[in-house]
Amino acid sequence: MGAVKTFQGTKCPLKPLSREDIPHLMKLVNDIKPRETLRNILPMVEGHIERTIEVMERCPYPTSIIFGIETDGKLIGLTSLDKINWISRNAYISIDIYDTTFWGRGIGNETSEKPR
Repeated sequence: MGAVKTFQGTKCPLKPLSREDIPHLMKLVNDIKPRETLRNILPMVEGHIERTIEVMERCPYPTSIIFGIETDGKLIGLTSLDKINWISRNAYISIDIYDTTFWGRGIGNETSEKPR
């Protein structure tokens, strides 16, 4: 994925999601505790993430980009830009911290700040 880079924050880097992240990610996103409060009412299937990664890898201007949120080298959540309009330079953003032990630590706030 040549066009998408890693962004370094104070608490956590945002890195482009890769196929190697999928097994751990499936455990996180399908845990019932975070699903009760986040937007994922139904369990997620691997194919959804795989298709998004595939589009990000082959398309020079994808309409969605998913970043893994890491802290201490551990994937704890996702942030995504969806419905990207490259001409108007706008998109929808979502931030999901699936590992509940990291809730309330300001990671979501940092993720929404201007990338460095």
